Amino acid sequence: YVYAAAGVGVFLTLYSVHATQTAVPQATFIKGLVFSSLLIGGCFGITATLAALTAKRLDQLLRMSVEQSSKVEAARAELEVRVAERTTGLQQALEDLQQSGETIRLLSAPILPLAAGVLVLPLIGNISEERAAFVSEQILAEVHRRRSKTVLIDLTGIGVVDQGTSQALEQVTTAIRLLGAEPVLVGIRAEIADIITSRGINLQHITTKRDVQSGLAYALQPK
Repeated sequence: YVYAAAGVGVFLTLYSVHATQTAVPQATFIKGLVFSSLLIGGCFGITATLAALTAKRLDQLLRMSVEQSSKVEAARAELEVRVAERTTGLQQALEDLQQSGETIRLLSAPILPLAAGVLVLPLIGNISEERAAFVSEQILAEVHRRRSKTVLIDLTGIGVVDQGTSQALEQVTTAIRLLGAEPVLVGIRAEIADIITSRGINLQHITTKRDVQSGLAYALQPK
């Protein structure tokens, strides 16, 4: 713009001199015109060059922005795929864990038919409140489904008889009676019987037998 202003200034000066008919050599006048034209043309040339360079730079920046946006979008899509895969894997692991837990619970309280109308429930280890509730639910379902009359509760595998085990035993025997079946404790040792009695469970109304065989013989007797 400085060059353009200077060129215009030179041109206007020459024009004023020419208009007032001031004596100026023709060669000097022509040189002035050429010089002013060069200044003005150079200014517009520089302006055009700067505009072209600016447009090119803006185009480059736009391309870089588009490329960067594409990379960000691709990274986001890849992240979503990974998160979805990880979520699916975790859900499958949780389902497997739940299935394993259900299998373990079923194995912890197997209910086996011994004869027509006779079931045996082996209890092993300590019995928690949760396990007692599960056993009661399972034995009720089996007694109802099989129309069982006698359930042999095998205590051979019971280790320590604590307050929880005693309460669980009472809960299971009560559940069996609710469906009209008779609970029979088998495999009960003298020390376990004493502990159960000391916990407040009355065994006088519960039939006890030495082992499963004798309990089965009792269950098959005509009543």
